[in-house]
Amino acid sequence: MFIKVTLGEPMWRDVGSRVTKIEFQGEPPEGTVSLAQLASRLGLTLADAEGTLLIIVNGEILPPEKMTEFRLHGCDHVELYMMLTGG
Repeated sequence: MFIKVTLGEPMWRDVGSRVTKIEFQGEPPEGTVSLAQLASRLGLTLADAEGTLLIIVNGEILPPEKMTEFRLHGCDHVELYMMLTGG
């Protein structure tokens, strides 16, 4: 199962690419993965980003309150953007 991931600033610099595919081979048995599992594969921690992370799944913005329960399926496209402030 593959999940396509697009990363915004500054996260993509940690991963080394703006767009990547993450493979979950033979796992999980239920055929879905959590955002936390995806973040772990990317070396990111979602807990630190609550409220400051914009998550878009297949073109739809994911409300922050659904971040912990949302499940991803094969071929989903996840976009992760830090909501930066300042000027």
